[in-house]
Amino acid sequence: MLVLKRKVSQCVLICSDISIMVTDCSHKAAYLGIDAPKFLPIHRKEIFEITNDVIPSVEALFFENQRLRQRVAELERGAA
Repeated sequence: MLVLKRKVSQCVLICSDISIMVTDCSHKAAYLGIDAPKFLPIHRKEIFEITNDVIPSVEALFFENQRLRQRVAELERGAA
């Protein structure tokens, strides 16, 4: 597990598509703003654990997105 220390308004990037910003922080909670593609479901862990049989896995969506990006890049190279 990677542990990072961030101040309010500082971000963490995951790949180039996902940005997580600390929007507020108190001694009991951190408030996070998450900017991600619409196709990527984002859930609190406790909700995900209840509904994980209904929601496609993040890994499956991530790899499908990567596969599609590679295909688009291949098509663009072929058109050039």
